[in-house]
Amino acid sequence: MILFCDDEPFMSDTYVDALVRAGFAVELVSLTTEALPRFREKVNTIELAIVDIMASVKPPYPPEVDLSRVEGGLRTGEEILRLMNATAEGRRVPKLILTNISNIDFYRVYENNLAIRGCYRKPETLPSELVGIVRRILGR
Repeated sequence: MILFCDDEPFMSDTYVDALVRAGFAVELVSLTTEALPRFREKVNTIELAIVDIMASVKPPYPPEVDLSRVEGGLRTGEEILRLMNATAEGRRVPKLILTNISNIDFYRVYENNLAIRGCYRKPETLPSELVGIVRRILGR
């Protein structure tokens, strides 16, 4: 199962639809309110987490999110990724970043979270391209 964590339904729905049409089981969840609880609940069945870096909505965040690290929403996804790694119970669940941020510091994210398999920009990544990327990551 792919856990797709985003707060922009307009854009994420297009990607999720393409993945489902390609035969993947996908669950779309809110980055700020549902990503961590769902990740913890389904950690043993998640094959890949696709995560946005920037939240388009403001708190409430889960209580374990360190608000000093989210920079007013700009780094919410990075904090969620950090917490996912901390709660994966030893599993290295692969993660993919899909974001609108154009000036993201990819190297810092890779360095802090080694389970990240790639970083892509939403406007530049077509849904069909995302399907190919996911197939490569999951070996299908």
